[in-house]
Amino acid sequence: MIRRIVLGAAYAAVIAFVVISGVALVRDGVLFGPSDGAVTAGETTAEDPRRPVLLVPGWADVGERLAPLAHRLRTRGWDSTAVLTVNFDDPVGSNIDHADEIRQAVDSLLSLNREADEVDIVAHSMGGLATRWYMQNGGADVVRRFVSLAGPHRGTLVSLVAWGQGGVEMNPESPFLAQLDSLLPEGVEGLTIRTELETHIIPQENATLPGVSDTVLCCTMHWTLPTDATAIDVVVDFLLNGRSP
Repeated sequence: MIRRIVLGAAYAAVIAFVVISGVALVRDGVLFGPSDGAVTAGETTAEDPRRPVLLVPGWADVGERLAPLAHRLRTRGWDSTAVLTVNFDDPVGSNIDHADEIRQAVDSLLSLNREADEVDIVAHSMGGLATRWYMQNGGADVVRRFVSLAGPHRGTLVSLVAWGQGGVEMNPESPFLAQLDSLLPEGVEGLTIRTELETHIIPQENATLPGVSDTVLCCTMHWTLPTDATAIDVVVDFLLNGRSP
């Protein structure tokens, strides 16, 4: 008799477990979870950390060099309309003109992503100067995060053999650099990424910015930095999570 009672209790427990598990599966896999549409007290929805991203090439370069980064962003959840690459009319032209083209590209990016009111910008080499000029002249209001890949922020001696107005403006003593604020605009979170094998930004420290986190990689080079897998991982992590505390 006792054995039958014990077996009966065990069977009942198994049946109860099956029924409860079935309810849990129906309710999104949460045991005794709320029915569809119900919200428990204190429940919040995590904000999507992604923002539309503008990719900016450097001196004498084209946007296609940033294609590997654009591809990685899309595989990490960015919509195809949320990643846009600039191709400057004159790749060796003035950063002031480039900044106007960046402004137009940002406007286009926001028009394609009407749910967003700010963007992130990743710029390679001299593209970082044009981006800073854009932010300094009104663009900072719509920029959340800025990544500079080997940007000549305090100029480079290599500018002595670079042509075009862009080459002139990269001179460490240029009037253009003298007009750039040394700090990023308030509210813009920045990251500089550079390489130990830098051959274009001389001295190498000129690729840094005061108060901005700096990451030094090995062993990619200036022109390959935008396509380097490690650099791309650092960029994506920063865009998703921001600066490490």
